[in-house]
Amino acid sequence: YMFAHAGFWHLALNMYTLWAFGPRLEHQWSSRGFTTFYLWSGLGGVLLHALFVRDGAPLVGASAAVFGVLYAYARRWPEDEVLFFGVVPMKVKWLVAFLVALNLTMGALAAGQGATGGTAYVAHLGGLLFG
Repeated sequence: YMFAHAGFWHLALNMYTLWAFGPRLEHQWSSRGFTTFYLWSGLGGVLLHALFVRDGAPLVGASAAVFGVLYAYARRWPEDEVLFFGVVPMKVKWLVAFLVALNLTMGALAAGQGATGGTAYVAHLGGLLFG
């Protein structure tokens, strides 16, 4: 599921985030270590999704694995600054905290309505947790 995406923007955002945060981790861990971590985070996403989501919709995208990468980066370099939406300077640790809070909120709202709106919020958090 990690290698199929729901459209151009889904793929573009995942690949941009992976490009922005992945190389530094890969340099620290080696290509093999990074790949193992990436796949492990993706597995965490599908497992948590399978445990908590029963809508029967297919799971696609690398977002869970990318959330694992974001978390690992924030653990290693929490004080690094990034430009949120290319404009707002923000420390990586606060970016990841914001994304977690956003996913928890959106996931809870979607669950309360009985739908996910096509976004696998629980899978994102599973990737982060396994990361």
